[in-house]
Formats: sequence, structure tokens, C-alpha cells
Amino acid sequence: MNLYALQLEYAFNERLSLVAMKDGYVDFNPNNTFTNSSGFANIAAGLKYAFILDHANQYALSGSAVIELPTGSQGVFQGKGDGSINLTLQNLKLHNNWQFAGALGLQLPFENDFASSGFASFHVSYEVTPWFIPLVELNYFRVLDSGDGGRRFTKQVAGAVPAVAGFEGADLLNWGAAGSNGAEYATMAVGFRSRLCDQCSIGLAYEFPLTGKQKNITDERFTFDLTYKF
Repeated sequence: MNLYALQLEYAFNERLSLVAMKDGYVDFNPNNTFTNSSGFANIAAGLKYAFILDHANQYALSGSAVIELPTGSQGVFQGKGDGSINLTLQNLKLHNNWQFAGALGLQLPFENDFASSGFASFHVSYEVTPWFIPLVELNYFRVLDSGDGGRRFTKQVAGAVPAVAGFEGADLLNWGAAGSNGAEYATMAVGFRSRLCDQCSIGLAYEFPLTGKQKNITDERFTFDLTYKF
């Protein structure tokens, strides 16, 4: 599954920002069971606010509330349900050449057919040079309340996606798979960033599961991003 997307954050002032966290185009090419498909992902946007912004100690604590609308294509497991809200608490601490960041969040659908989940993420990086900033990330996901397993996404396996998948999609996907209540998995990512100039940087990371692959949507994942500040 390949996702090509744009994320946007626009600061109204030092503390309040508009964030667009999910959009883009999905190219899905499974090995078996499901069929090849492509289409647009759902769109999600909301607000982010810095509760603590301590420049002297290089520390920030912020929260965001993002609404996801079911605007995407069913062939790539989007565009169903009444949408959801994603609530996230994030912190950031800088110390010399070190950067520490963490996040705790909830993904809550507006209807019980889809899964509710929680997640946690931790990031540490060290600036060896502006061109080479190695990083390590740990990510944890847990289904808090499974979906009803009902038929949906009719362009895949006649709508029996939640039953066929047998576990929750997480991240980009929410299948509403029944029986996934309490399911959890963790991943690790290693990579680096390079600052090309004051406004522009690139990043590359390789992510892999730390828990059993049989109940995990992620066998492996590569993430590449280009960031521009304006």
C-alpha cells in the first residue's frame, strides 16, 4: 500500500495552528485475497494549540483535535461511516543537539460500527551535522473497542473486509473488524533527516513490527518526506 500525501500546518499565531493531517492518493497492490485498487484517502483537518511554550527551556506541550471526513474511495478502504475525531497530546524537548518528542492519542469514530483505538509514539534524534540527523522511533497501537464486523467497502471481497482481515488496520485504515478488541502491536522505525537549508529538509525511515506479524497490518514500511517551512 503506497500513500502519496500532503500534510499542512499553518500558524495563526505562536500557539494556535490549522493542521491537515490526512489526505492524498492511495495505490493498493496486495499479494492475494484483496484486489488491486487505487483512489483518494479520507480528508482530515483540525486545530493544534500549544498549552506550554517555554522558549528558555526549549520545551513545548500541545494538543490537537482533528476531524476525519469519509471522503475517500472504498476500493482503498476509505469513504465509509460518519467520520471520526482524532485527539492527540504532543510534547517536544530540545537539549543541545538532542531532540525528544512523544505523543499520546485517541482515534474515536462517530459511530460504533468502526473501531476506537489509542496510540503512543516516542521519538529521539541527534544532530551529528545538519546533513545527518539519525533518529529512532517507537510506536504502540491498541484497539480499545472493536467494530461490529459488518459488511462494508463493497469494492473489496464483496464487502466482507472486516471478516476477511481478521484484525484492525490502524493508522491510515479503520476496517471495523469484529473480535479485535484489546488487540495491540508495536513497531520501531530507524532513519535520518537532512536539513538542506533553513526552510527545507528531507527524511527517510524504515519501520518494522516488534510484535507478531500475523495480527499486524505492517510487515515493513518505508517513509520518505520533504518538509518546507514558510
